[in-house]
Amino acid sequence: MTNNNGTGRCVQLDALRGFAILAMIVFHFTFDLGYFGLISSDIIYRPNWIFFQKLIAGSFIFVAGISLHLCHGSGIKWSYVRQRLLVLGGAAFGISVITLFSFGVFWIKFGILHCILVCSVTCLVFVHRPLSVILGITIALGIFVFSVPTPIDLPVAFQWLIETRIRHYSLDYSPVFPWIFVFICGILLSKVKLILKPNLPCFYRSTWDKTMLTSLAYIGRRSLIIYIIHQPILFIIFFSFIKLT
Repeated sequence: MTNNNGTGRCVQLDALRGFAILAMIVFHFTFDLGYFGLISSDIIYRPNWIFFQKLIAGSFIFVAGISLHLCHGSGIKWSYVRQRLLVLGGAAFGISVITLFSFGVFWIKFGILHCILVCSVTCLVFVHRPLSVILGITIALGIFVFSVPTPIDLPVAFQWLIETRIRHYSLDYSPVFPWIFVFICGILLSKVKLILKPNLPCFYRSTWDKTMLTSLAYIGRRSLIIYIIHQPILFIIFFSFIKLT
């Protein structure tokens, strides 16, 4: 995957991340409408909205897998690993603390940031391995994920790893299994693309296409900070609207 913007980043990948964060804002906007009583509070728990939420989470995790391979596929860069641990770990911890005080029993114990962090660290052991090894691990994990029915009968301490029969209540819940399978699929796709097509240029059908892709990529490069601040901003807007009306 080639550098398409002069910054060493893949424009397509940033654009996909930007699209995912916009979709997440739409989902959280709908959640807030229900939370503040402006629409039915059960809308986001309906099958189509649950599927939408899972699709958004899967997009983030899949892109994170691709990014991990692009960064460490030729060898682990430990300075980036330490930086990611600090930034992503700090953000995940902060979200857990804030939601604990804001939502009580519904606090986010192990959400999407926690999952991406654990998957990123776990997959470092083989991210730079040959394609055959990554393919074998992907197949093995796929078999496990699709053959083991969930929830399973395990203590609550294992909820970060896989869904258990004990209800979690968390507003955002993304256990390592099955999502690590999606993460590794991202690593596999990145590995295949680099082997078969080491250069992946952007093709624009029009100026509008280029503008849209560039705009999404701009958002995608700031996805973490947007993820952290967008919900507090939405809450302030809704709270102000209700107070004024």
